[in-house]
Amino acid sequence: MAALAFAIGRGDTESDLKERTQAALEDKGITGAQVDFEGRDGTVDLAKASGTGSTDVEGLVKDVDGVRVADVEGVTAVGDTTGDTTGDTTGDASEEPSEEPSGGSGAGAAPDCAALQGQVDKALGPNMVAFGEKAADLAGKEAAQVDKVATLLGECGASVAVTGHTDDRARPTSPLSQGRADAVAAVLEAAGVTVTTAEGVGADDPIGDNSTQEGRDLNRFADITVQ
Repeated sequence: MAALAFAIGRGDTESDLKERTQAALEDKGITGAQVDFEGRDGTVDLAKASGTGSTDVEGLVKDVDGVRVADVEGVTAVGDTTGDTTGDTTGDASEEPSEEPSGGSGAGAAPDCAALQGQVDKALGPNMVAFGEKAADLAGKEAAQVDKVATLLGECGASVAVTGHTDDRARPTSPLSQGRADAVAAVLEAAGVTVTTAEGVGADDPIGDNSTQEGRDLNRFADITVQ
C-alpha cells in the first residue's frame, strides 16, 4: 500500500510538472517540445521543437515551481532549423579550447553533477531519507544511505540543498522538519560536502497522501538536491 500511495502521488506530481512546463514553453512561443518527468527531474527534447530562438530553455524550465533538474536535449537540431542556434554553437566550440586549460575541471563538473542527482535519488530510494514518527534522528540504515550519497557527491565536489518534511499531523511541523534537514546536513558536512541550505518546510510538498497512514509514513523524510 505504501508503494501504491507513493506511485500515485509521484504520478500526479509528474503530470502537474509536465503540464506547467509545457505551458511555460508555449508562453515563450516554443512548440513541439517533448517534455517528460521522473519525479521532479525533467527532460526536454527540442529535436522537433520550433520557436526556440535565443530562449534559455534550461533556465526557463528550472524556473517552473517544483522542478529540481532540467536536462535539455536536441539543441543542435533546433539550431540547424532556425540558424540562430547554429551560430551560437559554432561560437561556443571555438571558445572551448581556450577555456579548458584554465578551468577544464570546472567545465567538466557541471554535467557530472547534473547526472549525479539521479544517482543520489537511486541511492536514497523512493522514500528519500526516511524518519520515524516524531523523530529527527537518523536511524542506522538511513545514516548509511546518507554516507553513501556523501561519497558520490565528493567525487565531483558538488554542493547540495537539504529539505526536511513532515506529515500533516506533526505538531509543530516546522521545527521537526528543520531538525530532519539539520540531521542530514550534519552527516554530509562531516564527510566534507558543502551544504548550501538546510531548510524545514513542514507538511508542504508531500510525496504521499496524508489522509492515510501509508501516505503519512512516506511524508516523514528529507531530500537532497544537487546544486
